[in-house]
Amino acid sequence: MIMLISPLSFGVYLLHDHPLVRSYVMTDHFAFITNGSVSKMLLFFFGIILAIFVVGCCVDAVRSKLFQLLHIRKSLSKLDRYFDV
Repeated sequence: MIMLISPLSFGVYLLHDHPLVRSYVMTDHFAFITNGSVSKMLLFFFGIILAIFVVGCCVDAVRSKLFQLLHIRKSLSKLDRYFDV
């Protein structure tokens, strides 16, 4: 399980740290959590963390498959050899 998730975790970080995602999704949308009890707040908190991680993993998995289908790594390798003087 760790071997499956670990390559995706950096993509999750990059996705949720992007300025557009941070400003439109993360900022001030979870203030409702603080209105409940501590146990409900912790439950929502960990649920949201898990949801963000799962969605980020799915997005990065799709990106990875798309890069495989479009042979991006091969193309970048060619560019690297071309510019490597």
